[in-house]
Amino acid sequence: MAVKIYDLSQGNPRLTENLLASEFRSPGETIVKMEEKIPIHIQALKDDVSGYWGRRVKAITINAGHRTPAYNASVGGAKNSPHLPGQAADFYFTDEATGRAMPSIYILCAAQLRGVLGIERIRDGLSVHIDEGFRSKPWWTYQAVNANGAFVYNPVADFFNTSWARTEGITVPSGFRPVVPKAPDGWVKRLQIVINITKPLPKLAEDNAPGPRTLAACPILRKGAEGAIVSLIQERIGTVVTNKWDEYVDDKFYEWQVANSSYVGKADRICGPMCWKRLLGLS
Repeated sequence: MAVKIYDLSQGNPRLTENLLASEFRSPGETIVKMEEKIPIHIQALKDDVSGYWGRRVKAITINAGHRTPAYNASVGGAKNSPHLPGQAADFYFTDEATGRAMPSIYILCAAQLRGVLGIERIRDGLSVHIDEGFRSKPWWTYQAVNANGAFVYNPVADFFNTSWARTEGITVPSGFRPVVPKAPDGWVKRLQIVINITKPLPKLAEDNAPGPRTLAACPILRKGAEGAIVSLIQERIGTVVTNKWDEYVDDKFYEWQVANSSYVGKADRICGPMCWKRLLGLS
């Protein structure tokens, strides 16, 4: 995906079901820059916290999106902040049951499951920062204030194992576990991890090496499929990364099949053995 530019003087396009371009603008500006994945992630996280832990979202509030250099400086933003090129957003969810801001740990854990590279628990304990296209390795952290009153970043390897996750009673959903995003050459290993979560014994070696055992373990998938394995297919074919094979993804997969027809055969919108062979780099 890429950063898109929206001119609000020409209209206010809807980016997802619940989010408009204007919600990501720098105060007083009509030009909005925003990485396409950011609103898609936020919309998907709304569904994830409901599906995983039954916390239904009444509203999404964007605290910060794209920032101009002047505005970023005025709020004390970092000189190289991912908000400047439009690759980040800060937001919170309003809990439908309580009418109050949902504890951010729900969003943090869901974002970690989704494989978002930049995830930060903002020190108010309710807002979350995510960024995309800005990092090459995971940055999962939270803000805190030290004894001298200065705010610092504290590293977190796994949000599920933090004390505030245990306080909320959050556990990893059945069939999932946090998977640290790897560089592109780690795609096969991440696929092997996901397959091992869902398939019976014997387990695959998680060695990032494509081969006949990994190929044989890949499931047949089509429109309507969900889960981390769908996200991996989307990543490989270069489309929006969510965990749902919807109509948009179905069309993009068809286009990929057509472009690779000499390897995968007929474009039938089904990810079967020939398609997996191509995705694994075996053909």
